[in-house]
Amino acid sequence: MKGAPRGPARLTGRYARRAPGEPRAVGYLYVLPALALYGALLVFPFGQPVWLSLLHWDGLTAATWAGGDNYHDLLTDPDLRAPFAHALILLVFYSALPVAIWLLLAALLSRARVRAA
Repeated sequence: MKGAPRGPARLTGRYARRAPGEPRAVGYLYVLPALALYGALLVFPFGQPVWLSLLHWDGLTAATWAGGDNYHDLLTDPDLRAPFAHALILLVFYSALPVAIWLLLAALLSRARVRAA
C-alpha cells in the first residue's frame, strides 16, 4: 500500500515543541476573571482592616501612623483583652463544641445497624 500512513502524524511549527497534555498559558486567561472577583470581594476587604489597625484614626480626623502600638495595647491592657476572652468562650461553646458533639453522634449512628422492615 503506497498511500497508507506509516506512523503517527507529526505536528509542525510551534505545536511540535510541546508535549501532549502540557499546560498552556491560555488557561490562565479563563481563570483571571474569577481571580479578579476573588481579590475584589475577599482579599481587599480582608486587607483593609489590617491596614486600618496600623493607624490611629477616629474616622473623622486625619489618620496618623501607629504601627504596632495598637497591637501592643491589645496584648497588655486587661480591659481590651477581656472582650477577646469572652468571644473565645462563645466561639468554643456555640460553634466548636456543638460541631464536635454532632460529629460524634454522626459517627456513632453510621455504625448502627438498621434492619429493614
